[in-house]
Amino acid sequence: MNTRFANSSRYSFEEVMEAKTTGGRFVTYQWFLPLPLFSPVRRLSKIYFIPSEKSASAHARRFNLVSLIIGWWGLPWGPIYVFRSLKLNNSGGVDVTEDVYLNIDKRNYEAGKIQITSTTTTYTHPSPSEIKEFKKVFKKLLKDGVIQNPPLIGIDMNTEDNEKPFFLIGFDQSIDEIKQTITAAIYQRFYKHTRFELIELNDDFETRDIFISQAVRIECE
Repeated sequence: MNTRFANSSRYSFEEVMEAKTTGGRFVTYQWFLPLPLFSPVRRLSKIYFIPSEKSASAHARRFNLVSLIIGWWGLPWGPIYVFRSLKLNNSGGVDVTEDVYLNIDKRNYEAGKIQITSTTTTYTHPSPSEIKEFKKVFKKLLKDGVIQNPPLIGIDMNTEDNEKPFFLIGFDQSIDEIKQTITAAIYQRFYKHTRFELIELNDDFETRDIFISQAVRIECE
């Protein structure tokens, strides 16, 4: 994933590297593009370096303003996502410090850009409202005997520049014969444009161990 720094001209490479041990952080902020009748499209800002003595919320205002101006138009979901975005930004934004320090180099930093090829967080958790809907889906599938155990779910953030993050759902059983049933049940609760990928946890895929450690188990009791 390629992205850019917002304020690299203000701080030298040596300063940001020294700040690694003194509490400096790298943060990005969230805003939304409205899509009427659909969930808004999430966008993240360029990456800001925040010295330890400064507040990360200082840069949040402009992105909150964008969401407040245009985010509401994506009815009916726009206001809900705007509220979440404001809450996230005002609490300090999305901390990407570890990923930046894992990939930063002097030449690209001075050019104001960074290529994220290695990450410490590959999968994030669904939002509370999304987990609530997943619980409804998989509680019924468990009751009907379609699945044996609740699945693990993570949002795959390690996507290409032109891809949106998507839900990866892992099962402790073979799903070849029940994949269509599971997919149909999911889309009864989620919009058709929402991307899901169903996998078997016994499969030996590249990020299997990371997924198991970072995803969340959907408890259906």
